[in-house]
Amino acid sequence: MQEQITQEDQWKIISCYFQEKGLVSQQIESFESFLDNLNDITRQYGEFRVAVTNQYNLGQDTDTSGRQEYRFKIISIRKNDNMIFQGDAIKPMEARLRSLTYSLEYFVDIEQKVFNILDGQEIQQGETQIYQKIKLCDMPIMVRSSLCCLHDLQPSTRIDYGECQLDQGGYFIINGSEKVIVAQERQAYNVVFLFSSKSEKEPWRIEINSMPETGGLPNKFTLVLENDNEQKGFVITAKIKGVNSGVPLFLLMRALGLRSDKEILEAIFYDLEDEDRLDTIQDTLEMLKPSTLQSAGYTNSKDCIKFIGNRTSSDQINKTQEYDEEFFYKRGQGIIQSYLLPHIGKEKASCRNKAFFIGYMVQRLLDAQLGKCGEDDRDHYGNKRIDMAGALMTQLFKEKFLKYIKTATTLTHKFIQEKSKRNKGEFNGQKIQGIKDFFDSTSLTRGLFNALATGNWGILLFLQQ
Repeated sequence: MQEQITQEDQWKIISCYFQEKGLVSQQIESFESFLDNLNDITRQYGEFRVAVTNQYNLGQDTDTSGRQEYRFKIISIRKNDNMIFQGDAIKPMEARLRSLTYSLEYFVDIEQKVFNILDGQEIQQGETQIYQKIKLCDMPIMVRSSLCCLHDLQPSTRIDYGECQLDQGGYFIINGSEKVIVAQERQAYNVVFLFSSKSEKEPWRIEINSMPETGGLPNKFTLVLENDNEQKGFVITAKIKGVNSGVPLFLLMRALGLRSDKEILEAIFYDLEDEDRLDTIQDTLEMLKPSTLQSAGYTNSKDCIKFIGNRTSSDQINKTQEYDEEFFYKRGQGIIQSYLLPHIGKEKASCRNKAFFIGYMVQRLLDAQLGKCGEDDRDHYGNKRIDMAGALMTQLFKEKFLKYIKTATTLTHKFIQEKSKRNKGEFNGQKIQGIKDFFDSTSLTRGLFNALATGNWGILLFLQQ
């Protein structure tokens, strides 16, 4: 007969777990996952381009239609081995006593390539330039993590460093004060939520915060049921991150590769001849008529993609530069692949799957309007998730890092534009002196330190935009 596990046995197992893992292992392991992802984050978001219209052709006073494009990307990230203050390596106890922030300097290496673009052809000009050791930020160190000098030390050695042998770490030292990251509750990613509204103009909306498996910032996608007086009925409009106005439903579906109205309706209902649902399908088809009329002027995929590209958010394009239709077509493709439901995929082949997923969302939206289902409970625990230290640090770092890159892009463009005008086009692929000043590491560092010092992360609203 098999012996049952007694309560005393259970407590022994629990004691063994905490003897091995300790009370704060979840904090340290979560922070380690953030550190492991740093290289991927900087490579994924650390690429930017600066386009300069050629006003002169190698010193000649004749205009040309070509342009130069400077392409920058982060190729590696590195750090100092120890925290250095006034020439001395600093340990946690010294940071406490001297009211310092226990941190490490991080640096990046950046690659620069310059291309001449004329009639759609790209020719690299000059050699590839490498800028080494551009400061990224001062990264706060979690005590007893792999970055900390106390990591894996014996208790006796930690005592020699002025530490308590029972201190398990899992916190930061900011301006001499110990700060712990408290886990935060949030809405689940990649889950569809249906909400009602008191407004008669927009009675229903359905949304999803799409987060790819590889991580990144969640991209919010929303379908809104709107009362349109011009179409004399309800129309469905999509709101996509990166697009500054609503996109009509049928136009979006054609941009995803569905050519006819029948294909779009099949993506929504799957089987238009399902005998068990004929009445429901007929009712919803009537409701979709205004949406079909709304997109009647757009019949091919390329025009629909250009429509989306033309409505790119103003902060993502250079207002001083003129763009052709091909640019907006590529821009529209980029938005569809990168910002629209990225958890389904970012490849062109995933567009059809995205269309069927949107079809599912449309069906739920229409069923709600017909009274066949109700709204979702956003407060249900099944729709909640908990973000630990690593997830919060990752989200905050990405937000601040994007601003870091945006500032560098603006300052680099201004410098190259002025230099090209002054030298009449002779600034061709040279190494930019003083480029390190364009990367504002102080702002990124301050953002990380302030969040840990005050507990105000300031990222939840940002992530919902």
